[in-house]
Amino acid sequence: MDRKHHLYDLHADNKEWLNRLAFYKEELVFLEKRIQEIASKYTDHDILAQCDSFFNRVAIQRSEIHRLKEAIKGKEELLEREVFDNPVAVDRRVFPDEEREKMAVENFEQIYYDMRKELITFFGKWM
Repeated sequence: MDRKHHLYDLHADNKEWLNRLAFYKEELVFLEKRIQEIASKYTDHDILAQCDSFFNRVAIQRSEIHRLKEAIKGKEELLEREVFDNPVAVDRRVFPDEEREKMAVENFEQIYYDMRKELITFFGKWM
């Protein structure tokens, strides 16, 4: 879809995505502490293997948050450069939609919510 948006709308989208990613990053710290709590209570190899699996998934999500943040910040830099290079009527011009970033954040969120749901079930069983 070849939609166009004003610069301020794109900037607002980027800020929203960055805020959401910051929230998920903070929540990962909480989830990781709960996994560690379970891992320290049990010696059963199956439970510890599940903990290791969740630790790995949390690390992957943390890495994905970092990658997405860098991509969004890169888009922000391009928007800023556009304003500085051509400041005339910047509030009236339109720019291409950031569909790729939007889809990447939405995909991340779906995977994150699925993992979080599994973790909550795991916590309910072993805490």
